[in-house]
Formats: sequence, structure tokens, C-alpha cells
Amino acid sequence: MPTKEKEEEKKLMKRILVLLLIFAMSFSMMACGGGDEEGEAQYDFGFTASDDFAMSGALSKIDYSDISNQLSKLESMMNTAVKKSMSGSYSTFSDYEEDDSDSIDKLAYVLAMEDDDPEKSFLETGVYHNKTDNKYYQYTVYTSDNFYDNSKTDIEKALKEIKSAYGITVSQQNVEKAVNEVLKVATETEDYYSLYEKKTVKGSGYTETVKLSVDGFATEDNQIGYYISVERERSYN
Repeated sequence: MPTKEKEEEKKLMKRILVLLLIFAMSFSMMACGGGDEEGEAQYDFGFTASDDFAMSGALSKIDYSDISNQLSKLESMMNTAVKKSMSGSYSTFSDYEEDDSDSIDKLAYVLAMEDDDPEKSFLETGVYHNKTDNKYYQYTVYTSDNFYDNSKTDIEKALKEIKSAYGITVSQQNVEKAVNEVLKVATETEDYYSLYEKKTVKGSGYTETVKLSVDGFATEDNQIGYYISVERERSYN
């Protein structure tokens, strides 16, 4: 019979694997440059981005001399920002990856999942080095709960959290239209489909790329759903 310690270890590994899967999906979309990828299209949400937002502490500049040693700093920044901006309970996981064959050759990140539930919201904060332009970038990402119908109440709740935590203000009507579109395409294709808008924001000593998206998906058992996501990626001068 398995010991209590073994059962807890199995639960922990399951959480880590789920987090890593989510991270792989989110970061691969974030790191893509150039034009639209298959399964996504630009959309005019008409959002505005404030430089005053509760999660801004997660983007405070860190020491880039060796980002592999910055995990504890990133975790502290994430935990402080989450306590300030989010009402739920979030468990965190951090890691460092290095791959000289990739344009993003160094990456340190922290993931946080609400209530250890992959259906609920998750956050990601990190720093990476891009060999192409030899710059370091810090970023923070929010992804809402998974929703399975176009509920005005769900959208309103998510947009309030996005405005408070990430400083993004957007028309609920525009988001509802985007939700209808991604659900339609996801239903027709039984695949992922995203509508997004990016804007550049200049701050004091930095430049940010801000991205808002509505992402539709189909599960293995053919459930069609969506989530709302926002990313703020900062490059210090």
C-alpha cells in the first residue's frame, strides 16, 4: 500500500506536469514573431493599457548577469504581486532552461495555478534572453478560467480582473463578439483558434509589448470552450 509521502509526491508531480504543459503552450505562442500563425488572426479589440497596474511588481527589473540565479527573486516578485492583485489561492512552480540551439537560449520562469485546478486561471512571470537581438525581456501572463459558453457574467468577471491586475481596459461588447467568433471556428475545426491584438507602450526607461487575446479550443471529448489572456512583455532601455 502506498505511503502518504508517496501519494503526496505523485500529486506534486501531476501538478508540475500540468503546469509545464500549460507553460509550453503559452510560451510558444508568446515567443513567435512575425505575422500570424495558423490558427490565429488579428482583431481590433480597441483596448487601452495603463502603466499603473497591480501586477507591475512582477516586471521590476532584475539582474541579468546570471538569470539562472534569479528564480527566488522571480518567485518573490510573483507572490507579492499575486497577493496584491488576485483573490484566489495560487501554488507556484519555477524553473530555468537553457538551449544554445534556440534563439531564446536562456529562460527563467515562475508559474502559478489557481487552486491547483487546470480549469481555473493561471499566471506566468519570467525573463528570457533573445540571441537574435541580444536583449533580455521580462514578461507576465494572465490566462482566465476556461469557459464553455458565452456568459456575459463570466466575461465581465474576467475583464474586471484583467483591468485591475494588468491595467487593460477593453469593451465587453468587443470581447463578446470575439468569443462568438472563436467558438464558431473552434466548433467548425475542432481545433484551437485565437483572435488577438498587440500594442506597444512606452514607459519610463522601458518599452512594453501588450497583447490581449480570446482563445477558443476543443477538448479531446469535443467540448468547445475559450479563455481570455493578456501578456505584458517588457524590455528595459
